[in-house]
Amino acid sequence: MLGAAASAPAPPARTVAFFDAYPRARGGGQAALRQMAAGLRERGWQVRVLLPTDGQLRRELDADGVRVDVVAAPPALTVYGGATVGLARVAAGLSLPRYWWRLARLLRGHVDALHAQDLRGLLLAGPAARLARIPVVWHVHADSGAPLLNRLAGRLATRVVLSSPSLAIPGVPVHPDRDVVPNGVPVPPSVPVRTPAVPPRLVTLSRLHPVKQVEVLLDATAQLRAAGIDVRVDVLGEEQPGHEEYAAMLRRRAEELRVDDVVTFHGHVDHPEPMLDAAAVYVHTSSHEMQPLAILEAMSRAVPVVASAVGGVPEIVRDGDTGRLVPDADPTAVAAAVRELLADPAAAAAMGRRAHDHVRAHFDAAAVADRVDRLYRDLLGSPA
Repeated sequence: MLGAAASAPAPPARTVAFFDAYPRARGGGQAALRQMAAGLRERGWQVRVLLPTDGQLRRELDADGVRVDVVAAPPALTVYGGATVGLARVAAGLSLPRYWWRLARLLRGHVDALHAQDLRGLLLAGPAARLARIPVVWHVHADSGAPLLNRLAGRLATRVVLSSPSLAIPGVPVHPDRDVVPNGVPVPPSVPVRTPAVPPRLVTLSRLHPVKQVEVLLDATAQLRAAGIDVRVDVLGEEQPGHEEYAAMLRRRAEELRVDDVVTFHGHVDHPEPMLDAAAVYVHTSSHEMQPLAILEAMSRAVPVVASAVGGVPEIVRDGDTGRLVPDADPTAVAAAVRELLADPAAAAAMGRRAHDHVRAHFDAAAVADRVDRLYRDLLGSPA
């Protein structure tokens, strides 16, 4: 009997549920969620993911072996981003209380904490966590530009974490060290062996959304060709739902600039590493970014980077050291930076090696997972 008592089963592992409001998107936030979920599971936590609609994210999480619950939201709550205006906004507001009660019933007694992605995720799921009497972590990947909602969200959340120290949310106090959980990527322990292609290839990892400003890269490509520099361009990223016209505009722009013979739109690529390893330069021309995983991925492969100096990008790309920073929406500056890197392959390779070492030191996925683990140990105690 004493032996039986001594071998009593351990208590069940603590459960963290993630909520993402955009399961149909294939962006950095969704990739970061998958990495955090994997890291917590490796460290003994149970993980669930709640989604308001079906989408690609559910299928990817299924492949990862993560439990996913699609708690179907009314159509008014699933409109992407700032498109919720006018009567749609009224309908969304009226739909929220019932949705909160449904989520709360699912959470109560089954989940120990909720991890809500960005403002929309918190507004859809945060009140449900409060109704279920569990803590809610608000993970901010980008500023919503809605000060009143931000302050409301800051009061609703038990803990606020930022993906970047430069991401200040007015009225929402955060600890500059403890409450910063950056994006992370798996980083090879040593610098990858790279074989840049001939002619040189420029690569961008970018969903086709207006904020990504892929047209700036197309304009820069036209300038390079006009200067007699032969390049190929690989655009890796799928059309963003609701922005199909932007993707069509990019193809028209390539034809008008007469670069459609050297620019390839590949759509989404699950494993971009071979294309990155063959790239001479990685180019990122977004108008708004905080900590783009795409840049981190390229740097982890030791690819020299040319990027717009916006948001949190200068925290990653140190101009002249780990890459080149250029003004926003300036194709001439992009073309000049690319020309500089192509003209001195040895210097570009050294820059790529420093980029790899910088990402390995500060943005490795395992180190980021340790931070998330510490966050929940601080909030809930041991996972088991």
